[in-house]
Amino acid sequence: MANDKRGANDMREIIWELRSAMQSGWDAVVKLYMSDPRPHLTTISGSGYTALHVAVADGEEDIVQKLVDAIKSHWYVNNAFKVPRDVINMKEESGGLFFCLPEADEIKDGETVINSPLGIKNSKGNTPLHLAASIGNVRMCKYITDVGYEALLEDCNDAGESPLFLAALHGRKEAFLFLNSLLKTQASENHVNKRNNRDTILHCAVSGDYFDLAFQILQLYPNLATSVNVHGKTPLHILASKPSAFKSACTFGLWKAVIYECIIVEKLQQNSKWDPASLIEDCSGTHPKPETYPANYIPLVRCFGVLWEFVMIGT
Repeated sequence: MANDKRGANDMREIIWELRSAMQSGWDAVVKLYMSDPRPHLTTISGSGYTALHVAVADGEEDIVQKLVDAIKSHWYVNNAFKVPRDVINMKEESGGLFFCLPEADEIKDGETVINSPLGIKNSKGNTPLHLAASIGNVRMCKYITDVGYEALLEDCNDAGESPLFLAALHGRKEAFLFLNSLLKTQASENHVNKRNNRDTILHCAVSGDYFDLAFQILQLYPNLATSVNVHGKTPLHILASKPSAFKSACTFGLWKAVIYECIIVEKLQQNSKWDPASLIEDCSGTHPKPETYPANYIPLVRCFGVLWEFVMIGT
């Protein structure tokens, strides 16, 4: 009984320290993560978010790297997951305050277990990797998957969606290609390519009008073209329900017709080999800020620029 009370008090103290650090700023959170492994298990909201979840959702690349490094320094030895001594006697408290670990008497000091703080799920079953894939941040995906990525890649949320699936669902082509490059078995032969309603990554890419990504998926996994969801729909059914995807189904006025003819669309090409390093570099902040319009609008923008100059000269 005394041990239970002491454990509850310790947990309340950890929660208070972490929430206080969150209010102080990310530097305080990183410092706390580096000094004590127990906050790694602590959720700080009713949605089940850990500090790492929040950092990923906020797009804090540098902070995510530091938090992941802190987790690795406490929980991994020679790339193998091991329970730190400080948390061996920690018990799960009701309310989802802590990540579920085996009972204290079932864990020996240094014993390897399957799960890690990197795999903690929020109330919807999403891990930090799910969130990173959803927003398409390849660098954060790389940080999280540097150690023990196999289990994280195959872990699904409550809707049966893997990180790879969420990348396709939100049209994050670079994140999808990066995660796909880590798979040891093809996604078409694995549950990671579909969710509970049997929608596949190809269904979602077509449904979201992410045709470039859909093309790459089709080249990687041609058998998904005939996959059927619970409604009996194939990706082709979904494509056929989108008349705006076909020129023959669209009626343009004069100006829209001019604009349409000025848009240059490059022919899609299969990329048989994807270099993870190049994907990360392409998504880094070292490149110049892109224009606010698609690249194939350049001729049209230049045309209007010339017309605008004539207007300004005339006035």
